[in-house]
This record gives sequence, structure tokens and C-alpha cells, in this order.
Amino acid sequence: TGVAVDFVQLTAKKLEFLKAIRPSIKKLGYFDAMHADPAAKFALEELKVQAPKFGITLVPYKLANPVGPAATEEIKKALQNIKPGEIDAYFHLPGPVMGFQNQPVIIKELNQLKIPGVWLELPSVAIGGLFSYSQDLNDLGRQAVYMADKVLKGIKPTDIPVELPRQYFLHVNLKTAKDLGIALPEHILLQANKIYSE
Repeated sequence: TGVAVDFVQLTAKKLEFLKAIRPSIKKLGYFDAMHADPAAKFALEELKVQAPKFGITLVPYKLANPVGPAATEEIKKALQNIKPGEIDAYFHLPGPVMGFQNQPVIIKELNQLKIPGVWLELPSVAIGGLFSYSQDLNDLGRQAVYMADKVLKGIKPTDIPVELPRQYFLHVNLKTAKDLGIALPEHILLQANKIYSE
């Protein structure tokens, strides 16, 4: 039992939003961590399925280092070596190397390169990421509490169906869009659950 992430729906919707925000996107960069967790592997496989449907070619950046300062430095170096035109956008995947501790580094370098990024977690938008379409982790926790309560009351976990998140949220950062030279389409802003402007 538990709450599962629907990578099929999420990945397709993120790419749809990305193409709406910048239709010219053809090359999408991402970090491929060899030791990534199962969620990252599922997300990457779905990205490989969905990207061609949007006319997008994937550009992987392999990471060899484990979690920690070495991984952060490897990420920073990879971003600093990106040449103009090498990628048009960035897709953030789950996994320990891509955890929240490295996101400020990635966001800073991408924004300096004027490369828009789509983010895994909603809080990434608050610190400068362009946008995220995702489940709210706090809401997932509340959803899981009801399942835990059923188990504590004697219901077998195998008798409790797996659930998907009750809602997905779109967060966008207007300041980042302006800094990147992107005019966010009105229909994107109308769909946004939260808009950061500072």
C-alpha cells in the first residue's frame, strides 16, 4: 500500500508546459546519476519515452560521484562547461545526488546560462527555479496518515489499495522567467497554483 507517483502523467505534463513556455526547445539536458534511486530510473525511462513525442532530443550529463561535496563539485563543473546552444532546457530528475542540497547550485548556474529548467519539487521554484509541476509532499504525508491509521486499526496493508496523489500543483517563478527573457503564456499563469514574483 502507499501513495505512488504517476511518472507517466507528470513527465508528459511537464514537457507540455515546457514546450508551451518555450516552443523552440529541441535539446533537453538532464543529470544521469549511475547510483540513482529507483524513482529516478522510472522517471528517466518515462522521459525517454515522452521526449520524442514533443520533438525533443535528450542530452545526458553522466555523474560518477556519490552524494556529498564531490557530487556537488561535479555538477557545478558540468554546468560551467555547457556551451551555448548545447541544450535548450533542463529536466530535473529524482535521486539522492539531485537532492535539495544541490538544487541551489544547479539553479544558479542554469539561470546564468539563460537555460530554463523544469523542477521535481515545488520548493525549487521558491529559490529560483522556473517552474515545477508536482505533488505536494505535505499533502502526500496527510494522505499516507489515513493509510497508517487503517493499518493501526487492524486492516492488512495488502487490503489497502495504492493511491495516487489527490492533486498536482503548478508553481511558476515570474522573476526567473523575466531574467531568462521568457514571457510566460497567460494560460500557464491561469493554471498556476502559486506564482513567485520576487
